Amino acid sequence: MSQGLEHSLTSWSGQALKHQVSWIDELDARVRVVCSGLFALVVVLSHHFIPALLGLLCAFILVKASKLNIKRTMRRVIAMDFFMLTLICILPFTTPGEPMFTVFGLQASWQGLAHALLITIKANAVLLVLFSLVATMPASTLGHALAHLKVPDKLVHLMLFMVRYLDVISQEYKKMRRAMQARAFVMRTIDKHGKIMGF
Repeated sequence: MSQGLEHSLTSWSGQALKHQVSWIDELDARVRVVCSGLFALVVVLSHHFIPALLGLLCAFILVKASKLNIKRTMRRVIAMDFFMLTLICILPFTTPGEPMFTVFGLQASWQGLAHALLITIKANAVLLVLFSLVATMPASTLGHALAHLKVPDKLVHLMLFMVRYLDVISQEYKKMRRAMQARAFVMRTIDKHGKIMGF
């Protein structure tokens, strides 16, 4: 497992990736883990937009410095933001404050919307920093760093096994897909009327 978590030989989507080495890769793994943890702590504990936006700006600078694939990184961030859209839709209706509009008797507040947007900015900043500092290091290096930082051995081993077997499962899935395609397999099912339905 010499490849980085983000740029493993086989990515989570089964695509081969290459990672360009940057000056961040030369830093001690323990320093990178501690810095990402401290950054997340500072950003998450901030209650105003200015510190959160500054954190997001710093995160983008780190993404550029770590030479991550911008398109792939943004696709992953956008995937998380789809979940954050649920938060943006719910929080205005559950947070009291100045009314914004009313839907079926439920009142949405500007304070709830601002709170949801603040959480979204924080989540994006923390995720980008984790991609830049932690996900670019090999899994074995991260395991050793966590062990030196006195993280319980069981948690370290659990993480290493998870990374290892996610890669194994991904490869086995690709093999099964190729075997199915070689046999011209077509996914289909039969409905309650006996009619064949394809996918």
